[in-house]
Amino acid sequence: MEAQRADAGSLVVEAVADSDAVLRTVTTLVDALPPASDLAARAHDALVAITAVADLRPDWVAYRNRARGLSPDATDPYSEMCRVWVTDEEARGWPRYDEARGAVDVVTQALVPLVRDLAVVCGESRALAQLSAA
Repeated sequence: MEAQRADAGSLVVEAVADSDAVLRTVTTLVDALPPASDLAARAHDALVAITAVADLRPDWVAYRNRARGLSPDATDPYSEMCRVWVTDEEARGWPRYDEARGAVDVVTQALVPLVRDLAVVCGESRALAQLSAA
């Protein structure tokens, strides 16, 4: 599993598969921040970026459902794992992979500085240390 997670392709589609949770979190953050703050502007930019990734999720799920013979309505752990844990080759076989990779790059560029800013605001030096190691 560790080698699989290191594959760029599998990380891209994992980000797509998990994008709904990130979208909910960033939406909550945007709603909670004072609209005129610099942090709110950066959070809004991240929201726009993650929305583009989340918009790809239904197509990824449909693609994996077809590839693995999964029911489109399946939400059981096995089906979800088949949508998230894939090989680099399987990820790159998705016709929208290049689009997803570009969208994930954009959201990463928006989220990493936002997380750093939030860590400073919240005084979480541990979060900053983890980001510095990345």
